[in-house]
Amino acid sequence: NSIVFSARSAPTPPSYSLIWHSQMPQTNEAPDIVGLAYSPLGHLYVVDAQQGVSVFDATSGIFLISYPFLNPTQPTSIAIDSNGVVYIGDAICRCLQVLANRAWREPVGSFGEGAPFHFSIAPDNTLYAIDRSEEGFTARVLSGGERAIPLNFNAAAPPLLTVDRTGNVRVIEWLSSLIDNQINGAISLLEGDTFSLQSWLEIAPDFVTDVAADPSGHVVLALTDGRIAMVDSTGTLSEIAHEESAPRAIAFSPDGTLFVAREDGAIAARSTSAPPERMGDGTIIHDLPVQGTLTEGSASHEWHYEGTAGEQITISAVDLTRTDALDMALRLIGPDGGERAYNDDQLGVDLYGRFDAQIVDFVLRDTGTYTIVVEWVRGAGTYTLGVSNNRHFELNPDVAARLEGHLQDVFPTQRWVFDGRAGQVVTFTMLAESGNLDPALELIQPGGSTLAYNDDAANPDLGTDAQLFRIQLPDDGVYVLEASRFDGTGRYSIVGLLNGE
Repeated sequence: NSIVFSARSAPTPPSYSLIWHSQMPQTNEAPDIVGLAYSPLGHLYVVDAQQGVSVFDATSGIFLISYPFLNPTQPTSIAIDSNGVVYIGDAICRCLQVLANRAWREPVGSFGEGAPFHFSIAPDNTLYAIDRSEEGFTARVLSGGERAIPLNFNAAAPPLLTVDRTGNVRVIEWLSSLIDNQINGAISLLEGDTFSLQSWLEIAPDFVTDVAADPSGHVVLALTDGRIAMVDSTGTLSEIAHEESAPRAIAFSPDGTLFVAREDGAIAARSTSAPPERMGDGTIIHDLPVQGTLTEGSASHEWHYEGTAGEQITISAVDLTRTDALDMALRLIGPDGGERAYNDDQLGVDLYGRFDAQIVDFVLRDTGTYTIVVEWVRGAGTYTLGVSNNRHFELNPDVAARLEGHLQDVFPTQRWVFDGRAGQVVTFTMLAESGNLDPALELIQPGGSTLAYNDDAANPDLGTDAQLFRIQLPDDGVYVLEASRFDGTGRYSIVGLLNGE
C-alpha cells in the first residue's frame, strides 16, 4: 500500500512531458544559442550569438520580443536576478551586459581573457562567475563582498557553475590527471571559501553543453547526444528527457518546469506534472485543450470525443506559436465512420493564424464517439486543439447570474445559452480577471441575428470591460450570450441581471 525511499537511495529520475514547443525568430543566420534563463516575471530569455536576446512567454511559449546587441558581442552565458534584471556574459568586453526595464544599461564587472565563461545568481542576488587569472580558473563572487575562490590548477576546460534555490553553489571541473593525462569531471560544493569534492563525473567536457539545478537541488546536464540527465550523489547520470536535436541550454522555473533551447532553434518546456489544459491522452472533452506536435513524419493525430445528438460544438486547432509555421486541417468523423465535416484554413476572424483550422457551430446528428483528426498540411510545430459547446444558465429576477470562463487562442469565444421571454430587460457585464484580456460581448436572438454587441462599456468605471446595458428581449425563445475578445487572453467573469419585464 505504500513505499518509502531511504536517505541512501538515489533520487528517482522524474519523467518530463512536453508542455509546449516554440521556435526562435526566423533570420538569415543559423541559430547559435549560448544561454537560457527563466525570469521571475514569467518570461524565458534565450541568448543567441547572432540575434541577441529573444523573450518568450514561459507559460505558452509565445514569442514576445527581441533585443539585438548594440555592439559586437560574444555572449557566453545568461542569468536573471530576483528583480528581473538580465545579465549576459560578454567575452569581448570581458564584462556583463545588463538588460533592465526593456533597455540595455551600462555593463558591469571586469574579467580575464575569454571570461566570464559561465555564471549563476543565487536567490539573494549574489552573482557567482567563472573567471580566468594568471593562476588558472577561479570562481568570482561579485556581490556581498567581492572575492575570488581559486579552482583546481589542472583544469582541462572552462568549468561550469550553478546555484540552486537554497543558495548551494556547485562547480563542474574537468581535471587532467597528472599521471596519465586522463580527463575526469568533478562536482564540488562551495563551503565557506573553498570547494569540496562531492563526486566524480565520467563524461568528457565536449559532451556537456550546459548545467542547471532543479528545484530539489539536483545537478542536471544538457548533453550533445540529445539527453538531459540528472546527476546523483555518486556521479551517475539518469536521463530525464531526450531531445531530437542537441540541447544547447537548459533552465528550471521554481515550479519545476524544465526549459530547453536546442541547436536547431527550437525552444521547449517540459514538466513532470503538466496541468490538464496542457496535455491529453487521446480522449478530449469540451473546454479542455490538448496538444500535439505535427511534422511530415507524424502527419496525423486522432482524438476522440463523446458527443450527444443535437449538441452544437466548435472545434479549433491553432498553431501554438502564432507564427504560421504549421499548416493543419481538421476532419470530423461520425460514430458510424462517415465524414461529417472538414476544414483546412479557417475563414473567420476569431483565430490569429491564417493556417489554423476550425469547424464552427456544428450540430451533432448522432450520440456516440466522434473522431477528430488533426492532419499535417505543411510546415511543423505544436498545435493546441479544443472543443467548445454551449453552456446553459438561468436568469432569475431575484439572484444575479454569475458565469466564469477562460478565453485563449484555441477558445476565442464561449457561448452561454438561456431561455428568454419577450419584454424582459437584461444587463450583462463581462469583466477580465487575468492576463491581458480585452473582453467583448454579443447577444444573439432566437433567429440567429445579433441583438446587441459591446466591446468597451459606456460606463467609464469599467474601462475596457464589456457591458450590454438594459437590453429588452423582443421574443420568447433561446438566446445566446457569446463571450469573446477584442484582443488578448485570460479568465473572465460575467454578471447577468434580469431587471424586470
